[in-house]
Amino acid sequence: MSTYKDGLINDSRQFMELIWSEKNVNDIPNIMSHNTIIGSPVKLSVGYEPFINTLNSWFRAFPVLNYKENSIDFFEDTIIINWECRGKHLGEFLSVSATGNSIFYEGETKLTFQDKKIINYQADVNMNKLINQISHSDLSSQYITNDNINFYQVINKIWNKNLSNRQIECLSLSTLNITTKGIAKLLCIGASSVDTHLKRAFYLLGISNKKMFMSYIIENNTIELVVRIALHLRL
Repeated sequence: MSTYKDGLINDSRQFMELIWSEKNVNDIPNIMSHNTIIGSPVKLSVGYEPFINTLNSWFRAFPVLNYKENSIDFFEDTIIINWECRGKHLGEFLSVSATGNSIFYEGETKLTFQDKKIINYQADVNMNKLINQISHSDLSSQYITNDNINFYQVINKIWNKNLSNRQIECLSLSTLNITTKGIAKLLCIGASSVDTHLKRAFYLLGISNKKMFMSYIIENNTIELVVRIALHLRL
């Protein structure tokens, strides 16, 4: 007799085969929603539309991929899949033109379900390893693992600043239009402390308000890192 767990595992396997083996994105709207949180290796977004765009960019860069599932596990409503892929770099990827190089990468994908739809998709891939197979430039230094301490370190390195973790957290959550009281609740601190952290962070960055901060992270290409931290803190 099929169980709830078996059903989710089967749905997850079908989903991974659909996108990585069949490269079929047409059925994704039936599996995800406009509110699905997407944490892919190259783009963090909300909704299936940007996810499809990310997949199509990946497929153009690596049109022939051999996907293999290594293990699958279940925890509450989340399926955890460890996998590997082999292929060739035959299209532009992260501004690196096609090299024809053979590539191999592995990762872990977490799929969280609600009412038979994926509400959270998180894929962890060693991007440094992948990029080093197609480029010998410093591009790989821009990518990090999903260890949030590394996120803080990399952001400070890119910004050439020395902000505290709490200052970065307050800044990150502010990008989601969360109120000061909302940020305080998420971080278990007082609202006045949030204001202090934001004012100090703005001063260190040489800006004076949230609008300037949004322009700042767009200009130095750290918006994805900042939003990733914010979404992690909000979960």
